[in-house]
Amino acid sequence: YQRRVHGIQMISRLGKSLRLFSRKCQQIGPYPPRELMAIIGNNPKVPELIKKMGIDRLITPVYFNTEEEMMKPDNYTSALVVNSNPKQIEQFITNQKSLKWIHSTMAGVDWILSEKLKTSGIKLTNAKGAFSHSLAEFVLFGMLYYAKKTPYFNEQRLKHTWAPIEVDFASKARVGIIGYGNIGSATAKLLKRSLNVEIQACAEEPTNLKERYLNNCDMLMDQKEYQTILRSADYVVGILPKTKSTEGYFDLKKFKMMQKHAIFMNIGRGVTMVEKDLVTALKEGIIAGAVLDVFPQEPLPATSELYDMKNVLMTYHCADRTTDYWERTMKTFAKVLVHYVETGKFKNLINLELGYLSLIHISEPTRPERISYAVFCLKKKKKKQ
Repeated sequence: YQRRVHGIQMISRLGKSLRLFSRKCQQIGPYPPRELMAIIGNNPKVPELIKKMGIDRLITPVYFNTEEEMMKPDNYTSALVVNSNPKQIEQFITNQKSLKWIHSTMAGVDWILSEKLKTSGIKLTNAKGAFSHSLAEFVLFGMLYYAKKTPYFNEQRLKHTWAPIEVDFASKARVGIIGYGNIGSATAKLLKRSLNVEIQACAEEPTNLKERYLNNCDMLMDQKEYQTILRSADYVVGILPKTKSTEGYFDLKKFKMMQKHAIFMNIGRGVTMVEKDLVTALKEGIIAGAVLDVFPQEPLPATSELYDMKNVLMTYHCADRTTDYWERTMKTFAKVLVHYVETGKFKNLINLELGYLSLIHISEPTRPERISYAVFCLKKKKKKQ
């Protein structure tokens, strides 16, 4: 008798579960067609992460062994750029007539942009947010490097000299950020939490910045008011994208506006500074030092004077190259993909005319029938793991 009762209860529970599952399927809607996505460039971690994160439930990834394979016309509706070169991307766009969307695993997209892409109607998204914290840590490291007089102590150590001196409080500094966006906001947030420094910043579209960006900043002004920041900041952090208006932005004229004890940092694009003008400013004591991760020409030529300057802290465009680099950028890609599958809208959408991610929202048609399907797929994958 007890076995019969237990059996009836189990059947009842199973019936309820099936009814709930049926309702869930109705909410999710019809099974959407998966994006046929070309994977441009090679990295062994990318296929692994596509499977591990369940991204292959939403796309059909296509890998290539040779460039000839990649250039053959096909029905690719999207492409994921792992690594490539401008000419290769332009040729791929020309050959693939069904292409509607390209996602870059990098934050900077100036090297992908071409007239062909701008006029093609193809949407371009990037890895905005994936590397913001690692770059913010680099700025914090640069500040402490100079505030605690590290160059001086390194020099004395090599001389085997015991020579104590006074050091500075980094928390009493004023930081000026030129090009305030996602990376700038992450930098301001970290500096506020760790050192509680004063943050001043300027941006192209300050009125359109998200509220969370504004909360990390003591003073935010229009990009045209950059002189106020340059003249008052102890640390000037350049985070500008590469555009026609920003090439050579940090020149001798701007370095002369800075205070003599100021430290210039560049974590944006290398071409936004004039290298010979920076060398002059450092040699003549116009500014005290520099923290550089990017350069106008990369790799930096061996003949560059920057290599030999004691008041320059250099890394080689790798400040964001953490051990979890690919996990971070693929996680960002998954978020962009899920949002697109659910709503038909693109997160991290690049304004092709401006050359960077505009703060003004660009609307796309919605897809109500796909709502929650993508999240359902990825959650299901995580539960199995």
